[in-house]
Amino acid sequence: MSIWKRRLVQSVRLVTVTIAIATLLLLSPAGKLFDDGLTAHFRAMNERRLAHRLSWLDGIEIKLLYNTIATAGHVISPEAAQIVAHYLNGGGKPLWLDASYLKTSPVVLKCLKTLKPGQSRQFAVKFQREDSRLTYAFNPFSLRRERHSVLLFQYIEFKNDRETFTKLSYFPGRGFLLPDGLIRATRPTPFWAYAKWSI
Repeated sequence: MSIWKRRLVQSVRLVTVTIAIATLLLLSPAGKLFDDGLTAHFRAMNERRLAHRLSWLDGIEIKLLYNTIATAGHVISPEAAQIVAHYLNGGGKPLWLDASYLKTSPVVLKCLKTLKPGQSRQFAVKFQREDSRLTYAFNPFSLRRERHSVLLFQYIEFKNDRETFTKLSYFPGRGFLLPDGLIRATRPTPFWAYAKWSI
């Protein structure tokens, strides 16, 4: 075996072992400490933002964080990733989302049953686990039911407070709380988001 093949095999083994160890750590009680540490880190950063004391390093970390969410978030919730990307770079223009998932969401379907044609109402999901893909994108959200169509819509402007958080899950059973207001350090532009489908 050539030296390059041996190095490749060694590298693959090292990466595999590293992933296995990291997975075991995240699933152990140490994983909870990691989650709590991330939550505390971002909570403190949000406090600095509210006090207008963000460092340039905070600014770089925040931009990197939200651009990563906008890019890598497509794996977990394409709708949420599009919303974050548009909030960062859309300039306030309306965003029309693909309704493929939204029209099949169990939460949306349950809410839709409460509306008659011509009615509109805003809904909020109490527990993220009911439909995390939906809640990453919309919570709350509004529905308007017509005779042959449904419009899901919401004005997107993340809250600017200390109390509103989104749990970002990065592994089954693992996740940290990210203050919604932290994104405001990027100076995003609020906008209307829509999805429409036939019924």
